Amino acid sequence: NQNFRLNTGSRVLLATSALGRAHYCALLESEREALLREISARNPSEYGSLKSSLEVGLRDFSEYGFCLSVGDWQSDVNAVGVPYRAADGTSVLGFNCCGPAYQLPREDLIEKWGPRLVNMVRNVEATILS
Repeated sequence: NQNFRLNTGSRVLLATSALGRAHYCALLESEREALLREISARNPSEYGSLKSSLEVGLRDFSEYGFCLSVGDWQSDVNAVGVPYRAADGTSVLGFNCCGPAYQLPREDLIEKWGPRLVNMVRNVEATILS
């Protein structure tokens, strides 16, 4: 898949990628509401499905501490994403790990890669705060 190789600064879909869902999870409630209004204005016919997809990300984040995308962004790509929000609120970042679905099954994302990515992001956070 040619779209699988992403460079720094590449854009991915907010609602279906683990990275986008993680970013959404790090937003304040007021920021989420503003973003949903923007999505509704830009894509009224797709608003319901996009909002539902973002809610899946919120549920995953609540349950696991990270977001999943299991074939949602691209059918042959699975991913896990973890949000980071700067303590001063100036930036929201998303970290992710993705790969071919046959190499990263859902179970491995939940049991292995998600927790490792959370740990890595917490280490980054601790380093920034110290």
